[in-house]
Amino acid sequence: MALLQRDGLPEPQALAQIDRALGLDVLPRRHARQTLPQYLVPVLARYHAEYLAHGPELLNAAAALAQSYFAESVSKPRESYPPEDWLGPRIEPQHFRSEYAEHLSAEAMLFPRSSIEAEVADLVVRWQEGDELRNFSSPSRSWQMKVGSAGVALVRRGQPIAHLLIWMN
Repeated sequence: MALLQRDGLPEPQALAQIDRALGLDVLPRRHARQTLPQYLVPVLARYHAEYLAHGPELLNAAAALAQSYFAESVSKPRESYPPEDWLGPRIEPQHFRSEYAEHLSAEAMLFPRSSIEAEVADLVVRWQEGDELRNFSSPSRSWQMKVGSAGVALVRRGQPIAHLLIWMN
């Protein structure tokens, strides 16, 4: 959620985007403004109800700690990756979904078990109207030196904002 907020979405809109992107449908129909802890209650009830047995204090403290950690980490400027000159052809969103995102359940994207699941979730959740997905690959010299990398980048206004690393050597 902190990344969505860095992307310019206030908390209620960020929660709505997460809910919509992952197909969770746990927000109330009347679209009442919710905070992260309020939103997490129905999500956890669906996927990890045992966590809720520890009480709202633990949930509120965990949400506050996570928000604090991520707010600090995303506020630091960082270079976009991959570099713009590595960007290749556009990828159609439906191709990306069929290749990667459709293989992951909402639970796997909410509670990723690997860096690939986390990166796929990042791309799916942060996608906004006007963004594009692009293939990327490091220069051929990097592949010759056995330090090449390639994957998929989420590009907004010409700048990569997130990526899925698929190949490395």
